[in-house]
Amino acid sequence: MSDPWTEFDEYCAELEAAGAAEDERRAAMTAGLETLRPALDLLHRQHGEFEVEALLNQASQRLFGGIAVIERVTTSLALNVHYALQWPAFADPRPDRRTADGEYAVQIWLGLDEQGRASVRVAGERRLQARLPVSIERFRAVLLTALREPAFIAAPETSPPEPESEAAAPAGATGPEAGSSAGTPAPDSPSVDGDTTP
Repeated sequence: MSDPWTEFDEYCAELEAAGAAEDERRAAMTAGLETLRPALDLLHRQHGEFEVEALLNQASQRLFGGIAVIERVTTSLALNVHYALQWPAFADPRPDRRTADGEYAVQIWLGLDEQGRASVRVAGERRLQARLPVSIERFRAVLLTALREPAFIAAPETSPPEPESEAAAPAGATGPEAGSSAGTPAPDSPSVDGDTTP
């Protein structure tokens, strides 16, 4: 081309600059993750050893007849993994807990704490957190305590429906619409035989 396309050249330079900034950001993220690699390796190894999902499935089947709900949420790069086991109160095998209006829950979290150290947290009625490594036996003992004493989530209160109010009759109105007894003709209304009352 004989004439330069200035606007197009500026657009290409803008994209190239943005791409370079994105490359720098990705390189910084990769370098940051490498500093966390030992903690992430420990986290992922213990996550596999604990077999959290298998334990929660076993609890759901044997304790609650398979009616419990198991949820799992994993963040990008598996930096944090969160599990929740929830079951309605009527499915609880203990009579003193079965009559409650709500549901019970046990939550498990594996991830990096504020200092970037691999940690595990199990929460029922109480919350226990420890830095990894933790023995499988210790983890299962804490999980069993949470299953024995789960957190309780009360059912939301529902307000009773308001009674429907009757529409007020227009001022000065007469006849059945104004509340006169059924079957009584209003004044100046046609009689049963079609005549008009004088």
